[in-house]
Amino acid sequence: MGSQLIVCTTKVLTLLKFENPKELNMTINHSKAVLDVLNERARQIGQENYSAEHDDQYQNNELLRAGVGYVEHVVARGWVYSDANPEKYQLENESEFWPWSPESWKPKNPRADLVRAAALLIAEIERIDRASEGNAE
Repeated sequence: MGSQLIVCTTKVLTLLKFENPKELNMTINHSKAVLDVLNERARQIGQENYSAEHDDQYQNNELLRAGVGYVEHVVARGWVYSDANPEKYQLENESEFWPWSPESWKPKNPRADLVRAAALLIAEIERIDRASEGNAE
């Protein structure tokens, strides 16, 4: 399992634009939670095409609001979720923080939603960093 974590982490870091992930001074044996967040961010970029250029178009805290929306939903409605009846949790209306159309609101379960929230927050931090770098030039 350890080698799978290394391969997964290297693949994710490569997709997230680290030129040589092996040069990073970091421990490879991250928790499942950290790997899941990195994989979700990679999925957002690779499968949903939410590239840096796409994310840079947001100017009204959309990424932050989406992340907060998922967290708020878990806090407010996480107790409703059960494996036997996930629809009760999943069919709730979108959070008041949700910046996009109601059709794009797709809660899954509390853990998955926290993973998505964390990945969205990373995307927002990356967007802020890119904007700061652009202003420094």
